[in-house]
Amino acid sequence: MRLYGTENNIIIMKELGERLRQTRIASEYTQADIAERAGLSKRTVERIESGDNQNLFSILNLMRALDLLSHLEVVIPEQQPSPEMLFKYGKTKKRVRKKEQSSAKGFIWGDDLN
Repeated sequence: MRLYGTENNIIIMKELGERLRQTRIASEYTQADIAERAGLSKRTVERIESGDNQNLFSILNLMRALDLLSHLEVVIPEQQPSPEMLFKYGKTKKRVRKKEQSSAKGFIWGDDLN
């Protein structure tokens, strides 16, 4: 199943669990084997693979045991400052301030109809 980013979290968790299950099987690990390798219980692996809501640490441990953590770089790449930001601020920004909205002084609803 292809994910487009509009799916709800339950669907995404089920798809993540299925992909982890497929990777485990392709790597020829039983649930018990991968659970031991990941430091998890077999039941936790079963829950992750079925798409149940699980602790992120457990999911990361399972991904580490399946040698998948390096793929997080593709999903969430490290952000590099843009040349514009470096020129404008001289450094990497650490926070974002709320921009002031421009005021609509002088505008009255319906003015654009005349």
